[in-house]
Amino acid sequence: MESMASVALSDGSTTSIGVEDDANNFSVGAVQLIGGHGETYHTPKRTNSLPFCFDTWEDGMAFYKSYAHEVGFSVRTWTTHKDDNGVPVWKRFVCARQDWREVAQGAQDRERTKPKRKFKLSRCGCGAMIGFKRKDDGKYEVARFVQSHTHQLISPSKRHLIKSNREVSSELRGKLFTCHKALVGTSAAYRLFSVDYGGQEKIGCLKRDLQNCHRDFKRAIKGADGQILVDIMRSKQVANPAFYFDYQLDENNKLTNIFWADGICRKNYSLFGEVVSFDSTYRFNRYDLVFAPFTGVNNHKSCVTFGAAFYGMRRKNLMNGCSRLS
Repeated sequence: MESMASVALSDGSTTSIGVEDDANNFSVGAVQLIGGHGETYHTPKRTNSLPFCFDTWEDGMAFYKSYAHEVGFSVRTWTTHKDDNGVPVWKRFVCARQDWREVAQGAQDRERTKPKRKFKLSRCGCGAMIGFKRKDDGKYEVARFVQSHTHQLISPSKRHLIKSNREVSSELRGKLFTCHKALVGTSAAYRLFSVDYGGQEKIGCLKRDLQNCHRDFKRAIKGADGQILVDIMRSKQVANPAFYFDYQLDENNKLTNIFWADGICRKNYSLFGEVVSFDSTYRFNRYDLVFAPFTGVNNHKSCVTFGAAFYGMRRKNLMNGCSRLS
């Protein structure tokens, strides 16, 4: 077992003060220091309850992230060594500001030809890390721990901005999709969550994280959204036998035309279907489809709907769907 260094940062200083300690004599604690702007900073405190072994490396990672959240720094995965069966033997996690960002060869030449987006360099060579080693019984022990940081830690008022502690939970994901079903955008949904949870710092993620989550969801269903639409129509037909729909595929097995009408639409068509209006002015540019509602007029001279359809440029046999409503 290698020795570990603990650290306490002085007020406004980025110089680390090393104190040798052993893994069995350390745990998560905190000492408050008052910064130059009146904010308190938490630094590690020596106690006697550091978990020496974990059942899985995921448990060790969760412990280190919890420790990092209390202290005030972000965590990222560094290196992983696996055995022949693909089981991690070594797993190392480091401070997000570990190491230095290398400048790629020819980067200066590319900057002359094409301007690059400016971003802040956060890495400063911090050496804080923790390493887990797999034992013969399958558990993971703390084989190396470096506590010393070479930068100022994050204040408690900004802990919710730490990247490694931000996560879009399944509960938030479900609420976000519900908001989108109600035509509530991501920004409005984030403001709603802020009020519901009692502040942005209690949500667990940022608005950008919710936007990325919704983007990833749309990207995941991009190649199967046509099948999802057909499955929804089939579920409605099972729930209500009066619901009717039909669809057509092209030679590439892509959805080109789909028509649907519920029981009320079919009843309206049987009573007032002498004249049918077919409106095809609304187009979907992404899918190259046209939304076309079938409407008419009842005996009160009010508009009623007979059905609706999405169709591509080939409209052959599309009107056959409307003829099957009666």
